[in-house]
Amino acid sequence: MSNLKGLSDVASVIVSYNSFAVAFQSWLRMTRERWDNEENQQLDRSLIAGGSEIQYEYDDSLARLGPRFSSGDGISSSQLEHCLAQLKQIGLVLATESNFPEFTTLPSLPYVLSVSENTRVTVINILRDLYERMNFSGPLPQSFVSPHHRSQIRGSVASETQRDLVRRRPR
Repeated sequence: MSNLKGLSDVASVIVSYNSFAVAFQSWLRMTRERWDNEENQQLDRSLIAGGSEIQYEYDDSLARLGPRFSSGDGISSSQLEHCLAQLKQIGLVLATESNFPEFTTLPSLPYVLSVSENTRVTVINILRDLYERMNFSGPLPQSFVSPHHRSQIRGSVASETQRDLVRRRPR
């Protein structure tokens, strides 16, 4: 995963949470009943916490590992893309259901709250797992090459080097 790809995946998740929180808060402020409803307040807190906690986890890991962490890897990229797809789905639900002024709570509120919470926890775990993979301090695992093939590879490299030396001999 390129440096920009790693940054954009995390940034997209954080921006999604923050924009959904702003949109949901503007829907809440339309009536006093919506604002006073405890379930609505839970979702509001979940959306706000999603963006801020993910940002904190990312910044903390970035501070400890430096730019290497921001580049991410293929595993974290695909996992973050899946989380982003889930967030987009709840964004569509929020946008659709908030168009009905008669709703005091959204019909899909338990579902949206569940996805928000699960996605927040999942993204934080993805970032922690990425940190662990990037912080791996032991010897790097060797790729699977049999001893027979390893000696053939070494032999071919050595013979190429020898041929290059023979060709470069001064005349």
